Amino acid sequence: MHTQRARLAAFLLGGAGLLVGTAAPAAVIYNEALNGDFSNVPGSPTPVGTLALGTSTVTGRLANNFENRTEDSTDVFRFVVAAGTRLSAVTLNFNEGFYTAGAGIALYQGSTSDTTSTLLGLFNTRTSGLPNGGSLFTPATLGAMGPLGAGDYTFDLRGPGEAAGLDSYSFNFTVVDSGTPPTVPEPASAALVAASLLALAATRRRRT
Repeated sequence: MHTQRARLAAFLLGGAGLLVGTAAPAAVIYNEALNGDFSNVPGSPTPVGTLALGTSTVTGRLANNFENRTEDSTDVFRFVVAAGTRLSAVTLNFNEGFYTAGAGIALYQGSTSDTTSTLLGLFNTRTSGLPNGGSLFTPATLGAMGPLGAGDYTFDLRGPGEAAGLDSYSFNFTVVDSGTPPTVPEPASAALVAASLLALAATRRRRT
């Protein structure tokens, strides 16, 4: 009996590890190095399309003309959250490199980053203390505004001055169905382990 319970626990915990460790890779929907430099015009952002369910990534580099005289210090791109979905999370991976002043990042609701749209929040990658891979839906960055509903949104990145910019960056957008319940703030692995233990206890009660 003890051996059977041990095997059941091992099976359930093994399944928990499999579920936690097999997240689908993010789909890169725009890579500035391959798809072309982002617009530097607030009224005419580069469209990256409608975000699909799951995780989508937009990558770029905010180099300024002090570095090589060929790139500008502004990247502006627009994305769409489709009806029936919501943007539940946005994280940012970035490398400041020798740009010691970081970059300013603003999010607008609307199809531009000028006065025709609504500024939702702005921050600086250096002074905000944002860690690499950190969430943008925090008080130190864009504020606890998430999730975001259907509509047009625009990110505006600025690196004015010789010390400002980003050697590389990747925005990671997670979109869920609007009917999906909010995620419980608990590690998925802990929840699965708890379920395994409950199943084991139920099996023991049935046998006794």
